[in-house]
Amino acid sequence: MFHTYRAPQTEDGWIVDVSRGQAGDLLIRATFQIPDDLDPDTIASHGRFASRSRIARLGIDIRPLGVVEVQDRTASLTASVRAVVPQYKIEEQLFEVFVPNLPVGRLVVCDPGVCLSSERIFADYSANAFKLPQGFSIDSMGRFTIHPHKLVYELDRTPSVEELQTILTRPDGKALLNRLQIPHVVDNILMGPGQGVITSCTMFLHRHFAVLESEQSPLGRHMHAVVLDPVTTRGPRVFLEFFNDSPTPIVNPTATGFIYAANKLRVKSSTWQGMINGKAHIETRSAAADYAHLSALFSTAELTEGRSSYLERAVAVVREPLESFDPAEPLRWHRPVLGESAGTLPRIGLPRVVNPTSGISAFGTRMLEELPAQERATVLIQHFPNLSEHLDLISAAQKGKIERIIFQKASFEHGPFLSSRDHARLADYADLGVDVLWCNDVRRHLAVHVFRGHRGFFCELDAVDNFKQALVIAVYGSSRELPPVEARRLRRLVKALHDFFGDDLAIMTGGGPGAMQQASTFARDHGLLVGASYLEIEDQQTNQLAEFYQVFQENCRHSRQRWFEIAGFHIFCIGGVGTLEEIGVTLTDIKLGLADGTPLIFFGHRENGLYWQPLVTQLQQIAESGRGPEWLRTHVLVTDEPDAVIAFYKEKLDLG
Repeated sequence: MFHTYRAPQTEDGWIVDVSRGQAGDLLIRATFQIPDDLDPDTIASHGRFASRSRIARLGIDIRPLGVVEVQDRTASLTASVRAVVPQYKIEEQLFEVFVPNLPVGRLVVCDPGVCLSSERIFADYSANAFKLPQGFSIDSMGRFTIHPHKLVYELDRTPSVEELQTILTRPDGKALLNRLQIPHVVDNILMGPGQGVITSCTMFLHRHFAVLESEQSPLGRHMHAVVLDPVTTRGPRVFLEFFNDSPTPIVNPTATGFIYAANKLRVKSSTWQGMINGKAHIETRSAAADYAHLSALFSTAELTEGRSSYLERAVAVVREPLESFDPAEPLRWHRPVLGESAGTLPRIGLPRVVNPTSGISAFGTRMLEELPAQERATVLIQHFPNLSEHLDLISAAQKGKIERIIFQKASFEHGPFLSSRDHARLADYADLGVDVLWCNDVRRHLAVHVFRGHRGFFCELDAVDNFKQALVIAVYGSSRELPPVEARRLRRLVKALHDFFGDDLAIMTGGGPGAMQQASTFARDHGLLVGASYLEIEDQQTNQLAEFYQVFQENCRHSRQRWFEIAGFHIFCIGGVGTLEEIGVTLTDIKLGLADGTPLIFFGHRENGLYWQPLVTQLQQIAESGRGPEWLRTHVLVTDEPDAVIAFYKEKLDLG
């Protein structure tokens, strides 16, 4: 059993009407569907409009005019829309992008009954339940005040109408905005009369959500992107958007607001979701029972041709894979069909230049053509699909014939490792709403493929929700074990990270032996989630500790590093050339804006001093010569003291 946390809210509402006000300003009417778990009366009395973050980050303020109107299970409101950051130069484009059906934001229930008092805020803060920026204050009413970073975000150029539409409507629109919006360090944040500014702060919210005030104050008005959610509000780029409604300048605006306890939702480990007699159902079973049951199903394929033959790519279809197997009606397994001109098919061990599909006229997935549309069946496939099988599966998924794929072996030639093409195919299945599960004989468990952001991992069934909301810290290091004194330091560091960030934490490594396994073991000892990005290389045997993982063939070494993007922090322990390569990729990602510029830690000591000191000295020289960003001097720490790591995080993240 697991719990997750979220704010009580509607989904994004959308524009239903656009008009011009008497002064020529832009007015919109937005509609919101109230979900079954929210009371419409509560929405009417305690509902607060929260604009989408990407809208506010463009310097666009959506200001409600009047109260939220509720009828049955539909809410609506009228709002004005204005561009308040003159430097962004997008005011003339508003009428072209704010059109009917544009999602604009949600309604969030701000129940006074779960609003934290000043005593409760300080108690939870002291217990590391959340992190607030340095210099925060709390008044007697439970209102907090925070100061933003001394940063101002400017657009690299004025976006076109097409780019604005992409930012506001497409799932990957925020990535485009991240590329266009560049932070600049300032001594003071200055807002002239009638002007706005985009800045940021550092916060960590795990089980609470914060609601900012948006009324004018002597230190500025915050735009209506007012809700900071649990889980997604974590890190150094929590955006704050201010506007000066006064006739005089404002220097260094502050944000005020209240903290609420998020809804605690109990989540059961659901293995399957499908239809029985036309009704949706979720059946919960043990992971061990699921694995054993599916292994028995795969064993009925009876591989009489020998497991090394490419002909043994067996495929079968079942309606309900958890139903008991009836020996009197065995599964019908389908295998590749040889063409008339086919010779002997290659076996494992032959040169890879040989095309193993030559001579095959059809694969077992061709039988999917026989399925009726909207059957929503489950496909059992012995090996992860190749190109021909993938095309058949995609075609079946588009017609609703299948809703789930369960495979047993990752690769015919590479054992338990997937290729870069395989990862692209996993993304295709996710786009079509097809679940992919791995009946993993190496791990002897059943894992489901789950995306976090743009990266997918195989996850143990009872760890899925934990994986989705954990703060991930990547720990890199050698495949050789750390000496005992260094291992003790690493254990203390893992404990310090747990104490500082709390229980909602995961440690992710390369999944190998040595320092990686030690870090994973220490994390497991503290009850933390463990993840891995496994790589097929000769000098690295994979450990089996990860509860979420991904696997990569040897020619995917560089693309494999992309899966570390889910990590919010990076720590480099004593390592060799492989660790040095990972350092270079991480530094480049931060330089290019592909990863957040969180502090980098180089951890460990050898006989002649701090292990990574020469490298850090070189990085400082690169920055001093203008060949690297300034954060190489300011946000890189080399140490062997766990307490120094936590102090460095607090200082550089501007945390209280």
